[in-house]
Amino acid sequence: MTEALRAQLRATLATVEGMRWPRIAVLVLLSSAAGMVFVAALRLRWPRGEPRLGVSALLSRAALGAAVLRTLDGAQDLIISRAAAAAFEKVLRAQQPELAQANSVVMASVASVGTTVVVAGLFIALANYFQSERIQQTFQLIDRNTPEE
Repeated sequence: MTEALRAQLRATLATVEGMRWPRIAVLVLLSSAAGMVFVAALRLRWPRGEPRLGVSALLSRAALGAAVLRTLDGAQDLIISRAAAAAFEKVLRAQQPELAQANSVVMASVASVGTTVVVAGLFIALANYFQSERIQQTFQLIDRNTPEE
């Protein structure tokens, strides 16, 4: 089992090394987009004279960008987890043939895709919520009734 874990770690490191710069770029952009979503959400709560309608549009675009970037990150995670699971499974099957029915590659793929769907889906739902007509009208009403600072 220890050898299988070592093989899994080696495969993970080799896969990550192979996509080092694209992975860094995606993660930096994803962090920036998520940060923009957070800051825009704070600006909706404490606008400091900025119209909430504009901040809402910024939040929506940032959330949509974060969803796209999270999908790219999820694709990279899928490649990494499939390579790691395949290496683990190969060594484990050589050591313990009775585990030939185990399919860790499929389980790792399902976990990676499931996580991506949930997180990207939440970003998309957030983007759609702040683009909705009802929210736009609510922010217009709030902006009209809020005195200037």
